[in-house]
Amino acid sequence: MNKPLGQSETPFTKSRHEAEPHSAIVAIPANMAIEHILQALPEAVYTTDASGLITFYNDAAAELWGVRPELGRSEFCGSWKLYWPDGTPLPHDECPMAMALREKRPVRGLEAFAERPDGRRVLFRAFPTPIFDAEGTLVGAVNMLVDQSDAAVADEATQRVAAIVESSDDAILAKDLNGTITDWNRGAERLFGYTAEEAIGRSVTMLIPLDRADEEPNILARLRRGEKIDHYETIRRRKDGSLVEISLSVSPIRNRAGQVIGASKIARDITERRRAEEQQHLLLREMDHRVKNLFALASSVVSLSAKRATTPRELATAVSQRLGALAQAHALTVTRTSHASDRIEQATTLHTLLRTILAPYDRGADATTPHAVVSGPDATISGGLSRASRSCCTSLRPMPRNMGRCRPTRAASKSRAKRKATPSSSPGPSETARP
Repeated sequence: MNKPLGQSETPFTKSRHEAEPHSAIVAIPANMAIEHILQALPEAVYTTDASGLITFYNDAAAELWGVRPELGRSEFCGSWKLYWPDGTPLPHDECPMAMALREKRPVRGLEAFAERPDGRRVLFRAFPTPIFDAEGTLVGAVNMLVDQSDAAVADEATQRVAAIVESSDDAILAKDLNGTITDWNRGAERLFGYTAEEAIGRSVTMLIPLDRADEEPNILARLRRGEKIDHYETIRRRKDGSLVEISLSVSPIRNRAGQVIGASKIARDITERRRAEEQQHLLLREMDHRVKNLFALASSVVSLSAKRATTPRELATAVSQRLGALAQAHALTVTRTSHASDRIEQATTLHTLLRTILAPYDRGADATTPHAVVSGPDATISGGLSRASRSCCTSLRPMPRNMGRCRPTRAASKSRAKRKATPSSSPGPSETARP
């Protein structure tokens, strides 16, 4: 129970010879008023009489309230409005100071918001203490308000970070310097298969394959030196025993003194990225192969056309026509797509495809006799056959080169103007090269 003070006695005016042995209380100079001491304190301090009317407040209290209440008229607290931490309005006659006066006991650490006239709310903790005279009669109370704004901001930031960590798709965990897991988010649950209850308190080595057991000691040694490990690609083991490729980042956790007390780990599953890289490499190799084929084809067309061309213009025309024919043949065998990405089946026939390829070579010198005749049963090419038809198209591309090497017979030379196309008697589609 609080010991009552004498009528002219305060906790600050007890003389040295009256102090108990080994007491830390010393005499206060007589010319230093108690108000001067309270005014010098950095925290908000004010006093009231037994009825709750404010009798004194320091500048720190006025700064916290945002107002300077009138002494002897404002009751219990000088703030404009009060609220509980959940936002519920707090009447002045139910605030911590009123509680201490009504119950005649100290109240410690209750939190509330003081709303200033400008609308800003300040979170504070109250420490009101009743004051009694020598006879034990309540004569007033003193209250100290501790501003919690910075603590509230820090707590809000901590909660925000915790929410971000918990909702992250990446696996995030924390461990101490012994390798014991202390934190485990939902991303870690999804990646490794362990729940937080199963993982926290166990060694992080449960995630490391036996053939990589030397990794963790090296990581811990680097952490103790305060080093950070960025994007370290490795393999870890899931709860079901399966292995997963991950990209691992490790950062040291420090206390307020700057000492490393643990580490945070961020693990990202890179399985899909690996597959995408492999597919990309495959496509690049395929593209390289096809581009080389196109260059070889273009080179063959130029070489073949150069054998018959007599002028640069004839060469350019022949090359353009023959490459254009191959482009048209390719277009006939490619499935088109609409703007809505719906597949549209494009049908062509084998005869059409062959005639398109051979078109630049179709006429002889007299512009009447064809060099090649396509005959036999025709076949429709569409959909799933397009790949086969493209292969057919590719196999026929070297054919014009051989045709270019044909030499007319002596009889044919004498009757070049009277040559006629003779259909092939073979049962399937065929092409007959003529001089």
